[in-house]
Amino acid sequence: MKNACFHFLIFTLFILTSCSKKTDLQEQQSLFESLPPQKTGVDFINTLNETEEFNIIEYLYFYNGGGVAAGDINNDGLIDLYFSSNQGPNKLYLNKGGIVFEDITLKAGLASEGPWKTGVTMADINGDGLLDIYVSRLGNWKTVVGRNELYINNGDLTFTESAEEYGLAFQGFSTQAAFFDFDKDGDLDMYLLNHAVHTERSYGGAESRYFDDGLAGDRLYRNNLESGEKKFTGITPQAGIFSSKIGYGLGIGISDINNDGWPDIYVSNDFNENDYLYINQKDGTFKEQISSGVNYSSRFSMGSDFSDFNNDGWIDFITMDMLPRDEIIQKMSAGEDSEEVYQLKLGFGFERQVSRNSLQLNNANGTFSEIGQYSGVYATDWSWAALFGDFDNDGWKDLFVTNGIVRRPNDLDYMNFVTNPEIEDGLQNKPNISDLELAGKMPPGDVGNFIFRNNGDLTFKDVSQEWGLSGNGISNGAIYADLDNDGDLDLVINNINQPAGIYENRLGHFSDSSKTVNYLKVRFDGLGLNKFGIGSRVELYYKDQIQVQENFTSRGFQSSIAPEVHFGFDGVQYLDSLKVIWSSGKSETLKNVKANTTLVLNESNATDTSTPAANTKASLLRILDEESTGIDFQHIENEFNDFNTEPLLPHKLSQEGPALAVGDLNGDGREDVFVGGASGQPGAVFIQSKKGRFDQVDQPLLEEDSNLEDVSAVFFDSNGDGFLDLLVGRGGNIQLPNDQGESTKIYLNDGKGIFDQKVKLSLEPNAQVSVVKAADFNGDGMEDLMIGGRNVAGKYGYTPKSYLLQNIGGNNYVNRTKEYAPDLEFIGMVKDAVWQDLDLDGNLDLIVVGEWIPITIFMNRGGKLNNETNSFGLEKSKGWWNSIAAEDINGDGYPDLVVGNLGLNSRLKASQEQPVKMIVNDFDENGTSEQIISYPVDGEYYTVATKDEIVKQMPSLKKKFLRYRDFAGKDVEELLTYLNTKEAKYLEAHLFESIVLVNQNGLDFRLEKLPAEAQFAPIEAIEVLDVNQDGYLDLVLGGNKTGASPYYGAYQGSWGQVLIGDSLGNFKTDTQNRLKIRGDVRGIKKVSVNAFTWLIYAKNDDALEVVQIDEAKPFK
Repeated sequence: MKNACFHFLIFTLFILTSCSKKTDLQEQQSLFESLPPQKTGVDFINTLNETEEFNIIEYLYFYNGGGVAAGDINNDGLIDLYFSSNQGPNKLYLNKGGIVFEDITLKAGLASEGPWKTGVTMADINGDGLLDIYVSRLGNWKTVVGRNELYINNGDLTFTESAEEYGLAFQGFSTQAAFFDFDKDGDLDMYLLNHAVHTERSYGGAESRYFDDGLAGDRLYRNNLESGEKKFTGITPQAGIFSSKIGYGLGIGISDINNDGWPDIYVSNDFNENDYLYINQKDGTFKEQISSGVNYSSRFSMGSDFSDFNNDGWIDFITMDMLPRDEIIQKMSAGEDSEEVYQLKLGFGFERQVSRNSLQLNNANGTFSEIGQYSGVYATDWSWAALFGDFDNDGWKDLFVTNGIVRRPNDLDYMNFVTNPEIEDGLQNKPNISDLELAGKMPPGDVGNFIFRNNGDLTFKDVSQEWGLSGNGISNGAIYADLDNDGDLDLVINNINQPAGIYENRLGHFSDSSKTVNYLKVRFDGLGLNKFGIGSRVELYYKDQIQVQENFTSRGFQSSIAPEVHFGFDGVQYLDSLKVIWSSGKSETLKNVKANTTLVLNESNATDTSTPAANTKASLLRILDEESTGIDFQHIENEFNDFNTEPLLPHKLSQEGPALAVGDLNGDGREDVFVGGASGQPGAVFIQSKKGRFDQVDQPLLEEDSNLEDVSAVFFDSNGDGFLDLLVGRGGNIQLPNDQGESTKIYLNDGKGIFDQKVKLSLEPNAQVSVVKAADFNGDGMEDLMIGGRNVAGKYGYTPKSYLLQNIGGNNYVNRTKEYAPDLEFIGMVKDAVWQDLDLDGNLDLIVVGEWIPITIFMNRGGKLNNETNSFGLEKSKGWWNSIAAEDINGDGYPDLVVGNLGLNSRLKASQEQPVKMIVNDFDENGTSEQIISYPVDGEYYTVATKDEIVKQMPSLKKKFLRYRDFAGKDVEELLTYLNTKEAKYLEAHLFESIVLVNQNGLDFRLEKLPAEAQFAPIEAIEVLDVNQDGYLDLVLGGNKTGASPYYGAYQGSWGQVLIGDSLGNFKTDTQNRLKIRGDVRGIKKVSVNAFTWLIYAKNDDALEVVQIDEAKPFK
């Protein structure tokens, strides 16, 4: 079997019309019609033949398929097609009109015989106004010896291969080429995307990316045509481009990602290596900045596309991965790394990754929020090409995805066959098995393609069946194009072992309508050597809306679209204006542009100079550095892996600090700051000076307790001496030996801001505290304490104790929970709470939130806290609540509630009808508890945990599920038949949105969901204040949760949000005051510093961050 065993073991390790159209897409009508080869004349098939000498075992990317290039090769106004074949001849088809094509491959000289062709690109490389073709190939690998090819268009439907002449005859592992004018000298340069293969050199850390690899590394070539030389020069290292053995490049995207008028580069890398985001430095070089603007990317990144899908004027993008949507396939496929392996990769210098599609929303400030799970496009199985296009001409770009693989090498039963020595006939015991027999052990991976309709609200709806994309297959490269010039986008797909797919868009054939939709097609007539206007940006303005398209052609996977752009829009016959910005920087604005036409823009008419519009209003929020604030504190989380003791946890409970509190400690009228430490690190106190700077003061008592984990804190006057004391709640999810429940303590203030005494509170041993709140609930003039129990250490799901401690004077506290708040004691796993007089009766009420519990309302009735959650209509509000704030946001005098939840950017989806569930018990009666979290699929519930995770915790199930296919598809009900469910705890979550509860005269609440941007991550911190100084309260939010289990991946969709209030309880995203708060925010507190308001952000395992709110000035 030669090297099959060696190479595949490495692989397994890495995987671990011309008039207005009326449209109403009825159920019986499909938007797309699949046209057979007999009708179109396109009879191309990418036939794949595996041999013992060359196959998936010998070449990692044997199943990646071929691409499609689209363009008008003879300038007759019709889009022609060129397909790449991995092993057979490529094919060129001339469009004869009416979606009928003629095969002119042989006449054109474009067969490109022999293996192994990958991506194809059409581009006018020599600036003569004719599209040439560049073919990427595999070369110098095993028996494959080809080089990349450049076919120059002779203008008579023939082409001449000229790669050597132009300096582009690269030999190596090429995937795709992209042509663009990166240096703005007027001609098209080339980025060549290459891929590595698994060898003994494939191991190593991130530093490997700095060392050149002759075969696998990417290449950047500068076109010298502007100086009269028909030659490209390699400038890869000089330009700052990585070209290494760990660059598994499968996707290339060119886009002006930061709206500065210069094209940037995005590379999708398979396996461990980061994706690359190269920002154009405007001097012939690029700076790789993935780590500064993207919190995480796809782990097995494949195809990609770049487009402004939310119509805000900024380019967003998507990268594809291979997370199955089908429940059975998902449980049979290798998923995320374990926590240990994940941390190991981070230690090697790689960035965070997730094994799913990543949809990156451009925040217009150099950052992106990944929202694939929120948008509903995160799981499309083994996906290759992604294409954003407005397929129904409604003004919003939809998403098409190609899908499928010949066989699934990540099938867990197959991987077990390869690696497990206990399998008698497995590879370990029969190493001489042939490559073909080994490959045959992989299950087939033919599936359907996807198309998602853009809902216009950052979400997409799967309309694959409804729009006519039915049937399974193996689809790779694809393009969209208006093949018949009727104003809508058709689809062309390169399939393996099936005829190429030609899907005619039937939008123009629908007459039954409820609305009018229109289109505009834009073509380009550029000056100089860039005749097709590559790199041009077109902006449409109409009805207070904007649409943007860029004329870059290499898109999707191994494919390139025609050099033209298409817009759809409804309800207007004339656009207010159209602005084109050419790659040269010249611009032109047209007014009253007629719809339903093909517009040819001429660069010779562009007399202005312009760049894309950026934000023009200055932000009121300014980040202050440590030097100016004096607040120099780095929270250092101690090393502790919760998953080692509780592998089925949804997230770590040991990373919930630091605590943060604000108050005047020394009585000078200025607010001071306390920030808590992790275990092994003392908390710190910062005293504000007259100059508006903070100085840290020594606190010996805090030093003494540095072994404790500070999770929550509050300043209050414990003993009535007029000075603020400090209560610190401790947690960390670790059972400390000999702990008697005295870790949560009060530190008494000596009046000068120094804590000189401790007061221990008697809580249960190893009490894990999440929140501490002080208030005089009984009106006796002394502040009492509510202490929330987070969890029982090491037993997630079991109910901890929470407390109501009455202050009886002399720093003495009595537990009155059973007497005054009996439903509080075992309310559940508390995360936050707030005291507030909800009904304005003069008594402070208590609102408590937490995981798997409802927003719980304790009304103060004469000193007794009654649970009146049901009467407020909140009994079905169980969620994964994290935070709560209470303020009168609508000015009616009644306090309203802002409540932070998990958010909607998660694999888990919950509703009142179909909640997420968790069952907790010692299921196998071995003395340890297990958590079975499950989610609904078509009315049945399936475990989050995989077979391996379940069996590891409950070994008795191993004989029930010997193979992964035995476990896949088994619902929780069946699983429980094998387990002890006596005394099991059943928990549910119905709601994951973060919300506002608008108080209805103290009797009820009106629920309002916070805007989409507030749902991108868990909200862990809330501050309410008037940010924009318009007299209405706004919201400042922070969150993220890095310590989620591998199944969920790190929740990092938030960069900090400001939501602007309208005084009615409604909020919208503040696009002026955008933040760049990276990391896991655990607290936000406002602090008055002289004439300014500062916002202090406390972040887990990170430095404090301080933001100043500047004075609002009228915008001129």
